[in-house]
Amino acid sequence: MAMMGLLIYLSLFITAVAAASIDTCPGYSASNVEETTNGLTADLTLLGEPCNVYGIDAPELKLVVEYQTDKRLHVKIYDAGEKVYQIPESIIPRPSKSSGKIEKSDIVFDLQEKPFSFTVSRRDSKEVLFDTSAANLIFESQYLRLRTNLPNDPNIYGLGEHSDSFRLPTDSSYRRTLWNREAILIPENTNLYGSHPTYLEHRESGTHGVLFMNSNGMDIDLNVTAEGDHFLEYNTIGGILDFYFFAGPTPTEVSKQHAEAIGLAAMMPYWSLGFHQAKYGYWDVYTLAEVVANYSTANIPLEVLWADIDYMDLRKDFTTDPELFPMDKMRELVDTLHSRQQEFVMMLDPGISTDSTYESFQRGDKAGAFLKAADGSNYRGVQWAGEVVWPDYHSQEGHDWWVDEMERFFNPETGLDIDGVWNDMNEASNFCADLNCDPAQLAKDTNTPPQPPESRPNTGRPIPGFPDSFQPDGTLSKRQDASNEWDKALADRDLFNPPYSIQNAMGNLSVKTIYTNISNHDGTVQYDTHNLYGLNMIKATYDGMIKRKPNKRPFVLTRSTFLHSSAWSAHWFGDNESSWAHYRTSIAQMLGFTAVHNYPMVGSDVCGFNGKAGENMCSRWALLGAFMPFFRNHADIAAPNQEFYLWESVIKAAQKGY
Repeated sequence: MAMMGLLIYLSLFITAVAAASIDTCPGYSASNVEETTNGLTADLTLLGEPCNVYGIDAPELKLVVEYQTDKRLHVKIYDAGEKVYQIPESIIPRPSKSSGKIEKSDIVFDLQEKPFSFTVSRRDSKEVLFDTSAANLIFESQYLRLRTNLPNDPNIYGLGEHSDSFRLPTDSSYRRTLWNREAILIPENTNLYGSHPTYLEHRESGTHGVLFMNSNGMDIDLNVTAEGDHFLEYNTIGGILDFYFFAGPTPTEVSKQHAEAIGLAAMMPYWSLGFHQAKYGYWDVYTLAEVVANYSTANIPLEVLWADIDYMDLRKDFTTDPELFPMDKMRELVDTLHSRQQEFVMMLDPGISTDSTYESFQRGDKAGAFLKAADGSNYRGVQWAGEVVWPDYHSQEGHDWWVDEMERFFNPETGLDIDGVWNDMNEASNFCADLNCDPAQLAKDTNTPPQPPESRPNTGRPIPGFPDSFQPDGTLSKRQDASNEWDKALADRDLFNPPYSIQNAMGNLSVKTIYTNISNHDGTVQYDTHNLYGLNMIKATYDGMIKRKPNKRPFVLTRSTFLHSSAWSAHWFGDNESSWAHYRTSIAQMLGFTAVHNYPMVGSDVCGFNGKAGENMCSRWALLGAFMPFFRNHADIAAPNQEFYLWESVIKAAQKGY
């Protein structure tokens, strides 16, 4: 205990010393400032001795300023040697920049050369919107800092994903950490499933927006100095400083300008705007059919039925349990739903079982589709399927293998003719809780995957609206036992324990996710690309849906998100709980995603995912859910059933709301 106390003391002491030291960092000096037809360029040189607090100070930087449109300004600061990771345009396409002119822009860039700082102001009123003179710029190998002044009592919105208030707290120290993670019960004041480094600031004189194009882990602080001056400060552990400023001047216009910069959201199929029902724990194909029939009996319009991981054979993607969800029965279920003008969505997780007899794993291994460990072997962890590997969606091999597996399993003629796909666990979540994890042993110790339940006995209950084979004499048999342009780069970086520790709720960056030292096929590492994993997965899933049905709008739901994710998917707010607090939180979350983050197709799990939903609360939530773009009732396997038809008052509320 004494040693532990000493280590904690030393950690706090080192952190305090580092925090004090960064204020003595010299900043940079601007030189060779040259105007271009639509902006300017400059060289930035370290102004004095390096401080090297959280890494090695970059001695030389480049500044590029582009007036891309009358309403959008781009400011980019990067290392002169271009060794530091930048988000490739193949992952997030950048907006067109050909139409902007300095003299026509509503916002204006000005710089101070020594020490370097810059402002962004409104042309007409001269009002300063962004001012970095509050603290010297720091650009180190594992730490970047940029601070901007704010007016008193600022109105700041965005910086998702979070479960905090819609208008962010600014009266005292408030930190938004961006590092995608599995976040059971979506706790306040922590990082959650997605990262959206965009904020909207509303003033009496107008509204503007700021987008930070950086995928590394970061803390964004809203704070007040000892003198009472408000500021916003970016503290990121890698990448470059790549900003887009939006002139507004209304909230609606800022939202539109932001969407134009990161890509418009995908057009959703019309049916997806209806009511959806899911539950973890629908234990066989007959249970799925009964849910549909019960909604019809209650006269509640059900548009979409969902299947969680229950349908899989030992939690393996691209399989069905041969006894509880046999393929022929599942095909019949889907055909019946389609004959009733209803749709069917199934889950796919990124963790792929390493079972040597599993054909999808065999094909992926042969194709080189999976992330690699340092020794060149497949990197392994634990997810629902037990010991697993993860596809490298960042690579063409991983992307194409995933698309091919989807086309094979969801083939309308020979497989399951689904209407949408649900991507879960794609932060990516990993059951390994430390850096010494033995995946095979952990899977064994935790009985992962669990053995499925035995098939239920004949209940004798008819299932109205379904074929004879779904009726009481058609029960299931009893189960028997059974290299890129970026340098790999900056080789001296500590990828497990960066000198600056962001406030990740999991602690170490590699806890419960893919280790940050794992390389993608192009030589980049998860340290830089972690927050992009879910985005790359949903792009591959979207492409898989297009390949199997080129003339149908895909529907993809994702838990993990980043900038540009809405171009491919819908999003739900994760594992909330059945509480009035989370009922209210869902409203703020919906406003944040739709109004600030260009994510129109979003919603919470209606009635809550964890815990027991009360009748009155579920009745109220059914009415609220009707106003959510994505309207789905979903609950955990440990939670009691909460389908709307279980309570008379909820039936009436659902009928009224829908």
